Amino acid sequence: MTLTDVKFYHDTGGFDSIPGWMHYSDLMTFGKILEYQLREGFQGDLLEIGCYQGKSAIAMGYGLRKDEALHVVDVFGEHAPEIPTEGMEAYQGLGVESFEANYRRFHPDDPPVTHVCASTAQGLRESFAGREFRFIHIDGGHAYDVVAKDISLAASVAADSAVVALDDYRTAHTPGTAAAIWAAVAHGELFPFALTEVKMYATTERDAQIFWRDAIVRMATEIYGDYDLHGLNVVRIR
Repeated sequence: MTLTDVKFYHDTGGFDSIPGWMHYSDLMTFGKILEYQLREGFQGDLLEIGCYQGKSAIAMGYGLRKDEALHVVDVFGEHAPEIPTEGMEAYQGLGVESFEANYRRFHPDDPPVTHVCASTAQGLRESFAGREFRFIHIDGGHAYDVVAKDISLAASVAADSAVVALDDYRTAHTPGTAAAIWAAVAHGELFPFALTEVKMYATTERDAQIFWRDAIVRMATEIYGDYDLHGLNVVRIR
């Protein structure tokens, strides 16, 4: 019932009540991909790097089975000297308590696994030992080096045919993010299959790109074209 739950989250005002930045097209794309993964038997936890107040994390929470967990990684306003300040001004004063309270409103019995640290923190990757993630949302630090490391982290913990959603792949005020994402595409670390105005949806395996590209065509109702990109056919979602 993932997509039904996600629509209810939006249509009853819950989505708009959570501060943050997420377009309706991406909310629906999250819901459709997660629902498809559940229906088709994809296995693995979910991971979000950079969650702010929980707007997208709450949507991801509807795509969990009882034996799966949502892991979120965020500095939550804590001092993290290894994170460049680029793009971080809007997050000053954010606390983990605010995020957890927002999430609890919609998922009172299934709290996320919260990692209060930078995504580049030493030991974070080791804390995921034995876990694989079928859906990963990257929306953390927006400096080039941070995004490049987040993509590397995602690739190291991704389950077979996992989906990686990447925010701000083309946004003018975050050039470091765009540069890191497109470099990963050029170097064969990411294989995009769909684009919205704000987010890129990709896999870390070329064969999985073809699978997901065809799947998203069947799922999405607002596709307005495709594009041949670096040897890949990518669809564009309105």
